[in-house]
Amino acid sequence: MTWTRWFCLLPAIATCSGPVAAQQLPPCGPARVCGPRGWCWEHPWPHGEGLLSVGGSGPSDVFVVGEGRRIIHFDGHGWTASAPLAAGALWSVWSRGPNDAFAVGEQGTILHYDGRSWRPMRSGTRRTLYRVRGQDGVKDGPVWAVGEEGTVLRFDGRRWSPFKAPPIGDDLRGIWVRGPNRLLVVGAGSLVLEYDGRRWRSTEVAGPGEFQGGHGPGPFEDVWGSGPKDVYAVGDHGTLYHFDGRVWTSVEFDPQGALGDDGAGPFHSVWGRGPRDVYVTGFNVLLHYNGKNWRRVRVPRGGHLTAVWGSGPEDLFVVGDHEVGVLHRRGQTWTTEGSAAGPLEHVWASGPNDIFAVGDGVVHFDGRSWTVQRVPARGALSAVWGVTGRDVFAVGKRGVILHYDGRSWSKMAAPTGADLAALWGSGPRDVFAVGAGSVLLHYDGGAWRLMARPPGVRLDFAAVWGSGPRDVYAAGPDDCRATGVCRGQKTAQGQLLHYDGTRWSTIARGDKEAIHALWGSGPGDLFAAVRNRIMHFDGKRWTSMTLPKGASGVAAIWGRGPRDVLAVGQGTVLHYDGHNWHTEERIVHEYELLNGLCGAGPKDVVVVGGQQRGAIIRHCPGPGR
Repeated sequence: MTWTRWFCLLPAIATCSGPVAAQQLPPCGPARVCGPRGWCWEHPWPHGEGLLSVGGSGPSDVFVVGEGRRIIHFDGHGWTASAPLAAGALWSVWSRGPNDAFAVGEQGTILHYDGRSWRPMRSGTRRTLYRVRGQDGVKDGPVWAVGEEGTVLRFDGRRWSPFKAPPIGDDLRGIWVRGPNRLLVVGAGSLVLEYDGRRWRSTEVAGPGEFQGGHGPGPFEDVWGSGPKDVYAVGDHGTLYHFDGRVWTSVEFDPQGALGDDGAGPFHSVWGRGPRDVYVTGFNVLLHYNGKNWRRVRVPRGGHLTAVWGSGPEDLFVVGDHEVGVLHRRGQTWTTEGSAAGPLEHVWASGPNDIFAVGDGVVHFDGRSWTVQRVPARGALSAVWGVTGRDVFAVGKRGVILHYDGRSWSKMAAPTGADLAALWGSGPRDVFAVGAGSVLLHYDGGAWRLMARPPGVRLDFAAVWGSGPRDVYAAGPDDCRATGVCRGQKTAQGQLLHYDGTRWSTIARGDKEAIHALWGSGPGDLFAAVRNRIMHFDGKRWTSMTLPKGASGVAAIWGRGPRDVLAVGQGTVLHYDGHNWHTEERIVHEYELLNGLCGAGPKDVVVVGGQQRGAIIRHCPGPGR
């Protein structure tokens, strides 16, 4: 999403319904992935960070690790998340039994699970460890870890110690253990390194580079085998090689037949249960080999599929980047963690157990789970606002206006086909919607009607908010299609309008920079987001407010009062205490767009945004919060 498109879709934050009794609020559970100040992931579960590895000892004992510094566990019924266990990403997890699992990651992190808890182990290195493995099917014996700059570590059952380094200093990314002291290791180069129990040997895997117009087979990312005469290695260039006990050869399969139109992108991992059951993961692709042919396995989400593991032929887990999350196949049926919400633009709540979020559709929280609701319209929705949970409005592209009566959504007659961006109301017979092409709409309980704008106003309205039916504000950037005034300007200009219950008029400000979001606690306390700043109006004059370093792209504002205001933007939640703005939480990557927020009750705030899967983050009440 470009900056221009993002700002054009930014909604104003509606005043959510009144306070809710504290005993009604759902507490944050121990399985939630939360930041240090209580902001927790609601969707996607377990969190919006990328996942890098999956492994387990059986269908009711599966571990997942990744960028979130936590270890996620599946017990056959549901998932739970640990507390943060590492300073950085965890790259790999491997288990040889319900009471014996290992995980490795950045800064030399090694963790061990004894059936009750994960505990750190001394590695003796600060280098990133990319893979941990032991011999599959063997309950004891050494465990190995490989990582940056040729690092190889060995665990003898008591302690980890450096192992004789291979004859290269490249990063090592994959390892397959074929015996107590027999290894195959791959990494940044085109070499496959073998330790035969006495010394290292290297084999240059030469290939024509048929997948990427002359590229060599490396760098390799992973290696796995069912035996000494059946080993596979996968690489960044969509290369897949097989070792038959004598030589490495490029696996011949039809890229168009196996991969469709996507071609052969980077492969990330290889794993199997035997010579007739092998899987390869990559960008937008999961491949399976049945002993005769390779075929593409269709999965419900696209993105970087980083790892695969299964407990049997009918039980398969695939993990991936923040667009993929966790995919689980039982038999031929895939399940995904979290609803397919899609990108979310705005949120409104009547209470903690009745929350609506809109974007590519509508998702609703009923106190137990988020579900996708059916709507009678296609195209993105940009804003939602309601009087009660049985009287909710939503607006979006091409003049779409929807209404929810507590049972279903229906389409309302609209006097415009323009894109509608924001929505606010003071009651069931006083609702405002604004949008592109200088559109100002009002609903009086019977019908939507166009409102007259001041002469000469040509705006793509992006925000609307009011303290009452006679005190309503609307703002947005200039409509360049009508005026051309934005051409060649680095910063979009715009105007702010005020409605006094009778007519709209323009309000003079110190600058003309376009406003993209509005919220206030009353007639003399208005906050306005302008690109990377927040402006404040005290009823007499405007002042520019200083934001914390690194805060950018403020998209939405909402608060409980003049000394308790929140704002969201590019990966950050900001808080204003009546004196200064400070960073409240950075729970998502800075590339994750946070577009809207709303209060659902005392100390209960919901933030939405995200990209392909959408993001829902919630500050839940709890002890000390």
